Amino acid sequence: MQNKNSITLVPDSASYTAVQTFLEQRLEEDGVSLRVQNRVQVATDEIWSNIVHYSGATQASLTLRPEGETLLLHFADNGKPYDPTAAPEPDTTLSADERSIGGLGLHMVRKMTTAMTYRFADGENKLELTFDIK
Repeated sequence: MQNKNSITLVPDSASYTAVQTFLEQRLEEDGVSLRVQNRVQVATDEIWSNIVHYSGATQASLTLRPEGETLLLHFADNGKPYDPTAAPEPDTTLSADERSIGGLGLHMVRKMTTAMTYRFADGENKLELTFDIK
């Protein structure tokens, strides 16, 4: 299911292409700079991948909404509750061999966004990412 501002899909490996195509079209239509488009694409790939591989969700949606000087990206899925904002920060001072596996993707998302908020409501994970588009 898709409208101008959102897309709802079964979160599986086949859904990546539809999500990326949706984002490309919307970001271009909204005149978002290539720098911000790249950040949004990388962050979306990380979050969508986590939904596909770990949530157990049977449905997920992505909504894109420009608001003034910011761009809001809202993810919702009906998978098991998981708050990515509570995930521990990886120790980036350690070498790759010393670091435990995982956590760098969410770390990158935190660094690329101006805000990341989460709540579990109505049986859904709801994650909102905010990007500065100035």
